Amino acid sequence: MDKPLTTKYTNSHRRADSTYFELLADLADRVHEIAPPSLQVACTSTVSAHASTLENLTSEIAELRRQMRQLTTHSYRQLRPKSRGHPRTLTQQVLYQIRL
Repeated sequence: MDKPLTTKYTNSHRRADSTYFELLADLADRVHEIAPPSLQVACTSTVSAHASTLENLTSEIAELRRQMRQLTTHSYRQLRPKSRGHPRTLTQQVLYQIRL
């Protein structure tokens, strides 16, 4: 008994698909053997480089704080009243309260 035409067509089509995918898989294997995937490094810096940068930033911040204290102290001394008594102007009173 002969199979219906649609069954024959479907079976031959499956064989063709199977052969196509096998050829495609073989080709992919060959390409992979010839040119294996290479890993690319996105960043080359090390932990020590980051630590060094952090140390530099910490030093800069400390230096800026020292300079700010020095400027603040220098400005305060210039604005401070010369007499030991209580300040007379409002600005002098505010500065006197800050000093306390």
